[in-house]
Amino acid sequence: MFSTDGSIKFIRCSRRARDIDIETEAVKQISFYHVRESMHSGIQETFNSMRYKIFYPNLLELIHIVINQCEILQRVIRNYNERFHSTIKCTPTEVQTRTVNLETGRENIEKTKKKYLRKLNEKREDYCETRTVGYVKNYKTVRHKEQPRYRKSKLDNVHLTNIRKKPKFADYDDNIEPFVTEEQILNAEKIDNNGPLDEVLMEKINLRLPRQDITTLLGNSWLNDQIINLNLNLLMERSEQGSLPKVYAMNTFFIPRLLEIGYNGVSRWTRKIDIFSNDFILVPVHVNQVHWCIAIINPKDKIMNYYDPMGNPNSKILEALKSYFKEESMDK
Repeated sequence: MFSTDGSIKFIRCSRRARDIDIETEAVKQISFYHVRESMHSGIQETFNSMRYKIFYPNLLELIHIVINQCEILQRVIRNYNERFHSTIKCTPTEVQTRTVNLETGRENIEKTKKKYLRKLNEKREDYCETRTVGYVKNYKTVRHKEQPRYRKSKLDNVHLTNIRKKPKFADYDDNIEPFVTEEQILNAEKIDNNGPLDEVLMEKINLRLPRQDITTLLGNSWLNDQIINLNLNLLMERSEQGSLPKVYAMNTFFIPRLLEIGYNGVSRWTRKIDIFSNDFILVPVHVNQVHWCIAIINPKDKIMNYYDPMGNPNSKILEALKSYFKEESMDK
């Protein structure tokens, strides 16, 4: 209600805000909120929160005065104004009071700019492409995620940044084959296609891998036993070629069986195999059914190493393996 009659006074009513007529009380409320609740927030942020708590005429101006008198704010401003800028070689206070030489500041900025550009140019090198055919970037937007990053193509009208350069300290062959073959790309696309989970997609080393096992290789999925066993068997198969160290790998069920029953539960697994004739023995360990670790035993040098990506020791596994190899050597 508005009136020109001076005897009528307008009073603000609110269910949430508390009316304050005394300035000292308003300052006390603002200081408490600024220090204890808002953790020295800004003027506008404090006003937006306090206008629903208290009502005082010219609340925004009073908040401005209280915050400017805050010791923490004064300390921050003082530290900022006394800080020496490394480029213009002066403090913000000198800039505000115009006591700094502007020509000197511009010269310092130009020197810093030239120094930065000189460092960038030193990292660059002159490159002239003389080949007619090479490998060009195969961008993610136009390629399958399993396809190689570079594809062989003519280098006509191709920017130098999109061409794979020759290595400086290695022999380079333009006729090298891509890391991923067309057959592997088709297999990867087959995995991505939605299909029955029990469909067998791979048969390798007496292992039949259905789709549900192979899909654990995609994304951030957890690897299951079959994938680990496949990779270990591939290492065993590879060690038989050429002059590579001979490797024997236990399967993923070895450690659980050994811990549950002991040596008698796994003694038959190597009855026809002399595991001590190998250069390395690999033992996979599934710690708490969460992540995979591996123990590598060197029987010739009598060394046992345990590798955990989380960096956690596992004395229980090492003691069990030590006891197993001791009884295995006596049995053989």
